[in-house]
Amino acid sequence: MPRNKEPISLIVAKGRAHKTKEEIERRKKTEPRCEDTAIVCPDYLNAKEQESFVCLAEMLKGIGIWSELDASVLGHYIVAESMYECYTKMIYSRDEQEGNEWTLDEMIKLQSLQDRAFKQAHACASSLGLTATSRCKLIIPATEEDLPDL
Repeated sequence: MPRNKEPISLIVAKGRAHKTKEEIERRKKTEPRCEDTAIVCPDYLNAKEQESFVCLAEMLKGIGIWSELDASVLGHYIVAESMYECYTKMIYSRDEQEGNEWTLDEMIKLQSLQDRAFKQAHACASSLGLTATSRCKLIIPATEEDLPDL
């Protein structure tokens, strides 16, 4: 299976660029680039979720991987994370009440909902580079100052 194609700026930065200057320029011109776009929250997020959205979007923008195209996935991540927290609080709050124990069916249903919310949040987080393993796979775009002169 072939490896994923790396951006030419990364190849040059690694020092493994056995390419002509013309080929490097051609690759730079044909590589997709994200323009600096505004951070716009989806309408379905509440005020607390919007704060989280803006905070995470600013972090992603700071490392150069934010685009308006990511707003939907980040919004889904925020909602799934919020639902996971809600289900987790429900489990712990009922456990703290004396004489109000879970039946096995209730616990299975609630843990199933909690697990589904976790999987949704984790999938969105992975695609955005918000998990440790997905960050290791990210290729951060270099600025023109970071590239060595050829």
